[in-house]
Amino acid sequence: MTIDFDQLQLIPALIGGGLMGLTSVAMQYTTGRVCGVSCIISNTVNLEEGMVWRLFFFAGLIICGLFFKMFDPISMEMEFTLPIGLVFLAGMCIGFGAIMGGGCTSGHMLTGLGNLRKRSFTAVSLFAIAGFISATLFYGILGYTVG
Repeated sequence: MTIDFDQLQLIPALIGGGLMGLTSVAMQYTTGRVCGVSCIISNTVNLEEGMVWRLFFFAGLIICGLFFKMFDPISMEMEFTLPIGLVFLAGMCIGFGAIMGGGCTSGHMLTGLGNLRKRSFTAVSLFAIAGFISATLFYGILGYTVG
């Protein structure tokens, strides 16, 4: 396996990662809440207190995605060869894992690691291991592709 460094877009990745970190810090500083996307959406669906800011947060995610697609539509195109049922099952597993793990990937990674929480180091390590196993199974062994 070789890495094509010409295809790696390090500057956009650094900018995007930095913006995600700043957003996480801003949310924790202004609201005292962790920026965990699946928990924010789950609490919105469950009609918990503070639903208005959650709706605005969720709307912002969608609007930013649509805005980005207007300026760089090719980068947003993906073709999945996985069966839709398998994609749905994977989403359900992620939601279940977020409940069992006491938070989602974004919350543990963006806020938990930044706050040096041991629980988040454990959760992120397990997320990474599960991701490596899944990628190896579906793309390396079963031959599914994402293009």
